[in-house]
Amino acid sequence: FDIEVTNTSDVIDGVTATISGLDPSWVQLVVPVVSLFPEATATLTLRLSLPDDCLAGEYLVTARVVSVVDPDRWSDHEFWLSVLPLHAASMKLKPSVVVGKRSARFDLLVRNEGNVPLDLALTVTDPTREARTTITPANLVVPAGETRSAEVDVSGKRPWFSQSVTRDFEVTATHPEVELETRGSFTQRPRIARGVI
Repeated sequence: FDIEVTNTSDVIDGVTATISGLDPSWVQLVVPVVSLFPEATATLTLRLSLPDDCLAGEYLVTARVVSVVDPDRWSDHEFWLSVLPLHAASMKLKPSVVVGKRSARFDLLVRNEGNVPLDLALTVTDPTREARTTITPANLVVPAGETRSAEVDVSGKRPWFSQSVTRDFEVTATHPEVELETRGSFTQRPRIARGVI
């Protein structure tokens, strides 16, 4: 945004601007100092770069224009900054592959990369329907910028002989504005290994 500044003194002056009400690292002055002759007018341009996890809402921001010649000469201007909701998230299984016997447990990690809380409905499915899958909890509320976890349990009928059996499954997290998917697998070793036979 631009701030139009007029030098009302009778000497050459330089002016700069500062912002309060926001993290200073989000604000950049395109030209740090603008020189002005008496009665001259110039423009200070400020660029705001908000991070994705800046919480949605209304922010009262104050722009202060200050003389670099006489710091006692300044002028404040207030404005409202509206940050719109951003719905974004990521999800992963830890670990994503387990080799075991009758059952396995996976940790599902969901990170909210947006700026509003997310209430996600979690489901886990086995395309073959040969494994039993559960997820706890079935709903997960993740505050903005934070990570929450759920537990995925997978079990199935363990083979007696022959080779190992792999149970692939899919986890989904849904919200009116977000849909996430991730996959994992559970490999069950037989009760009696081929080497023993």
